[in-house]
Amino acid sequence: MSSSFSEDYEEIACDAKIPNGTIIPLDTFKVAHLKKITRIDTITRNAMGNFWYAKINIGSAEFYTSDGFHPKYTAKKLKPISLYILNKYIQHNQ
Repeated sequence: MSSSFSEDYEEIACDAKIPNGTIIPLDTFKVAHLKKITRIDTITRNAMGNFWYAKINIGSAEFYTSDGFHPKYTAKKLKPISLYILNKYIQHNQ
């Protein structure tokens, strides 16, 4: 790694010690299916039930392709997109 901070996930040994790092058990389903949606204009009303979100900063939300917990802020549970969220964060920005 070229910097001391990375948002990438790396596979490590179960007994490894990472200073100032968080070790999360590998969930192969999440690795394969949990992706951040970077083009929110692709999320439509028909997609409700297939996408999840988390509010990270005031006035904004991040969207994901699977449920579970936020990959970086692991205490934040991802919630299913509702019509309210669709109107407030997605259609409002188009």
